[in-house]
Amino acid sequence: MDETAADDPSTLLGPASDPGTPPPYLPLETYHVASPVAPSGVTAVRFDPQQELVHCGFQSGHVRSFALPNCSPYTANVASYSPILDLCPDPRADQGSIVLSPDAVKHVHRRGRVLWSLTAKSDMSSAGLLAMTPLQHTPTSTFSTLILSATFSRLHVINVDRGAIVRELVTSDSPPCDYHHLRSPAPHTLLTGSALGALKWIDTRTWKATQSVAVHTGAPGPFAGVACVGDSGTYVATTGVHTGRQVVDVVDVRMGKVLGKVAVGASVMTAAKDGDCVLAVSEAGVLSVVDVGKLQVSATVRVWEDEAGEDAMAAPFACMDVSPSGELLVLGDLAGNTHFWCPPRSDGPVMIPDEYKGGTGHTWNWYPEHELKVNTDSHPIEVPSMVHAAPYVPWSEDVSFNAHVGMPRYTKDTLMSGTWPADLMHSVGLPPATIPATILANARGTPQLRTAPKPASLARNTWPYKTKTEIPKFKSTRRLRSRSRSSSRTRSSTPGTSSSLRPAQTESVLEDYKLMEIQYSRFGVHDFDFHFFNQSPYIGLEPGLPNAYVNNYLQVLFFSPSFRAQAMRHALQPACQKPLCLLCETGYLFRMLDQARAQAETTPVCRAANWCSAFAHLRETHGLNLLENPAVGFTSVATTMATCARFLLDQFRRDDAAVVGGQHPGPAGAGGVGTVVDEFCIQSRTEATCNSCKTRTSKVVDSFTVDLVYPGHRAGNPDVTFVDVLRASMVSASGGLGGAGSGGKAGGAGADMERIWCAKCKQYRPTMQKRLPVRVPDVLQVNCNVKAEWNADWWCSKDSHFTGIPGSGFMPVRFRLALPEPNAEPVFEALPDDGEAGEDVYTLSAVVFEVTEGGRPHIASHIFGEDNAGKGQWYLFNDFRVRAVPHNQVLQFPRWKIPSLVVYRKSSSAAKLALPTAPRLADLDLDWLLDPHLLLPPGRAPALRDPLHPAEILHPGFLCAIDAEFVSHCEEEAEYSSDGIKRIMRPRILSLARVSIVRGSGPLAGSECVDEYIEQRDPVVDYITAFSGIEPRDLDRNASTRRLVALKSAYRKLRCMVDSGAVFIGHSLEQDFRIINLVVPKRQVIDTSQLYHIPAQQRKLSLKFLAWAVLNEHVQVGNHDSVEDARTALALYNKYCEVQAAGNWKTFLKVCMTWDISTGSSRHPLMCTSP
Repeated sequence: MDETAADDPSTLLGPASDPGTPPPYLPLETYHVASPVAPSGVTAVRFDPQQELVHCGFQSGHVRSFALPNCSPYTANVASYSPILDLCPDPRADQGSIVLSPDAVKHVHRRGRVLWSLTAKSDMSSAGLLAMTPLQHTPTSTFSTLILSATFSRLHVINVDRGAIVRELVTSDSPPCDYHHLRSPAPHTLLTGSALGALKWIDTRTWKATQSVAVHTGAPGPFAGVACVGDSGTYVATTGVHTGRQVVDVVDVRMGKVLGKVAVGASVMTAAKDGDCVLAVSEAGVLSVVDVGKLQVSATVRVWEDEAGEDAMAAPFACMDVSPSGELLVLGDLAGNTHFWCPPRSDGPVMIPDEYKGGTGHTWNWYPEHELKVNTDSHPIEVPSMVHAAPYVPWSEDVSFNAHVGMPRYTKDTLMSGTWPADLMHSVGLPPATIPATILANARGTPQLRTAPKPASLARNTWPYKTKTEIPKFKSTRRLRSRSRSSSRTRSSTPGTSSSLRPAQTESVLEDYKLMEIQYSRFGVHDFDFHFFNQSPYIGLEPGLPNAYVNNYLQVLFFSPSFRAQAMRHALQPACQKPLCLLCETGYLFRMLDQARAQAETTPVCRAANWCSAFAHLRETHGLNLLENPAVGFTSVATTMATCARFLLDQFRRDDAAVVGGQHPGPAGAGGVGTVVDEFCIQSRTEATCNSCKTRTSKVVDSFTVDLVYPGHRAGNPDVTFVDVLRASMVSASGGLGGAGSGGKAGGAGADMERIWCAKCKQYRPTMQKRLPVRVPDVLQVNCNVKAEWNADWWCSKDSHFTGIPGSGFMPVRFRLALPEPNAEPVFEALPDDGEAGEDVYTLSAVVFEVTEGGRPHIASHIFGEDNAGKGQWYLFNDFRVRAVPHNQVLQFPRWKIPSLVVYRKSSSAAKLALPTAPRLADLDLDWLLDPHLLLPPGRAPALRDPLHPAEILHPGFLCAIDAEFVSHCEEEAEYSSDGIKRIMRPRILSLARVSIVRGSGPLAGSECVDEYIEQRDPVVDYITAFSGIEPRDLDRNASTRRLVALKSAYRKLRCMVDSGAVFIGHSLEQDFRIINLVVPKRQVIDTSQLYHIPAQQRKLSLKFLAWAVLNEHVQVGNHDSVEDARTALALYNKYCEVQAAGNWKTFLKVCMTWDISTGSSRHPLMCTSP
């Protein structure tokens, strides 16, 4: 055939162009076989020679087997963390397959057990493995020897029975090349395909080359596939690129030369079972049968999609195999699908689709599904043994275990083991109090007598004794202790009842700054007493989430009124179309903190899980090393926090610039478009003057922080103040105050001489650089830039505690910064702490610092706010611990307190820190906010019959029932003590996967107005299908037929409903709203678990029991359905209103709580009681 023939199947010659010729294969079924945990493409597929199984290898390193004819999952295992290159089934009984990956080769049993494993680096001293093939010794020999090719031109002979390397060879090719294809077409013969496009036959008895053929002579290149055809491999078909076109080269082994070329696309190729033919599949999805003896294409057929549509074949094929019986053909693609085909039959007409009629209406038969076999004689598939349930033992009052076994009678002569005689007991006094390590660190003197400065938190002539009884951190423990308060001397921990229980007075000051961790009891996170750590008017944030170290800096941004209001307004703007917008997530977080402050007595802490997830998925965070890794940790948390703050403000500007039309972001009035970070922006003009040609260039740059540049050690610059260092850092690019050894103050504009590229001189020249600020911000953010111990000497004292002396040795409370005129140097002036406010006066508003003691290093912050009386007060924000602190703790820096950022605010622009109200719904585009914004193509997901309409939520009081389902992204971490007590170290991390809302009133009461599935950004480790009803394909954009939306779209809709005053009915909504990151006012929540609950009892009734007991309905029989649960909660609320109106609610509730379900009654007495 002519080499220049087109690759299009429509132009191929031969019998395939005859309309009456049947197609070579007909489609049976397509199955999606990728693992739901790690979806990836199929890279290797092989039929099992013993059982009706097909083995598949994936890009993720997983190997799975499926039972035919329905392709049911049989076994699965992780064979490697690299893509699977090839599978070689073992034809012997009770064996499995050889699995080849770039880093290892393994023998895996059919049931998934690894029989042996060899790695490339440790066992073979190779960088990677390339190909493998079983070696034939005789025509009837068993599978006992395996040949492997590796990098560095190596061959390895492996004994399959022992899993040992018996021989290693290094090829003598010139130039050296690796073998990417291995075949054993005949006994004692090994065929190799090199990376240079050459075939070589090796005699495995002498391991010498017997024949060699250079297939790709003009343009050497690797083969895409090699197939041996005919008896003992008479022909060899290879595929690759020849003169820019894909061709199939046919080599006659007997003549030792290339017999000819067939111009046909073949990205994947294998030998057919009958005749001298090979099967080839092109990248365009065309299956061709190539007759290598006649050098022509005997038949072609295009892939037909009968169900999935055109998008299903977008992924290219990566592998194929023909069953030993020849009745099945399987193809695997990189989308995780397997396509099963079968050859047609010639007896009897059967209608087939038009795609296979060739346009003439001919019909052919094909094999019925039940007749198709992988092997002509297969062994039965081994299935797990059935585990029979234990016999049921009824539990009632008549059945008792060891109830009649009595206790011995004790007398004076035989005492119990806990009773000791008086002569063996004596009183022991209190042990000496343990001296804190912070006091011992500052102790001086002799070993017999040592003295130390008295901490400011310790009263004179007193020494506190700490009892073993700790202040309870759980609400359940506090309730138990309150019951025995009259008979015990245990201290009460009720917030606000006694000032002696404040953490600052019962514990050392360092306890307030230590790393905060949530403790989990058997009642969950809601049993943790957050009120004990936060009695302030502000809300803390939960730790324990990935990248939660940013929590306390987000609190600083929250106390910026202008930024806070603009971020909340941006979050509900229709112009923001970015699916991953960090500014939107910040606005949602601020709105949640805003609403939580109104009910701080019930919600003292919020959860920023959505924000942390969006932050982790920004590609810039990876490059800047801002993602938290608990196993490694940051080199310096303070430095990382300063870098993160600079990145966040720049990211907020980019997010807001996309909304304002993509114009150049910059301060309003300075040639740019005002953004949300306008008040943080510093504009500086940088001038560079070439020292040779005197060419002057200048440009204006924007920045959000000022990096302090220290002049040297503090001891050598005793007169340099913070204002001096700040002036040198803002005016000079890097010159500081005259170098590390300078001790004087700056006497003019800083300038530096550096060698940079001069466009006029066309070479590097010494250049004088000078930088002057042309615009100062309303909020000045200073990076303390503490990277070495001598940098910390400027801030930190040698003490390990706060002293009672007011003020700070370095950081001022107020200073003046003004620009008198354009292109003039700014004016810096230090001011006393208690002076009057002025137009250009900056006042300290926040300090972000690193705490190096009390656990691993972490970030905390001091923020100036207002107390309940409206007076100014400094507060410590340490995750969920928020408390008022004295002035000296803000300004002083013990050696364990490393400053990271210092924030100053203009006194003239400092607005009152009252939180802004939410944007009015009437001013928003509700049609756009309530639109689902589906991620699927139109028509794939069914539409809701009655979706939520904007008119329904415009008026407060819209009654609706809600239920949500979640999936897990991280499994629970727990430890068990020797007595079997379980302690949860970290709970599993859940995220919203489905939310359903049902109308509660009106003519459409009971109809669903919202039912959306949420696409997951993070990998899912457990879909919790038994409790959530979520299947893996439901959240897959490529396979889902559900109403799949982004998390931002679903959250925005819920946010509008909460702000509109909608009333939500549900069961145990507290946990749902916490995971969704919503704070709903108490007046807008009707929780049926609270309605059907007696406060004196801890037990709460489940939704399933209440539906059966009260409504006589059986719900949650199979998997959970959020729509069904929402309707059930609505029905329970209607029943509550009915009984409450009749005045029998207390009797009704008492019967419901005290009824014994162990009686086995099929009908609850409540159904027989009329209200």
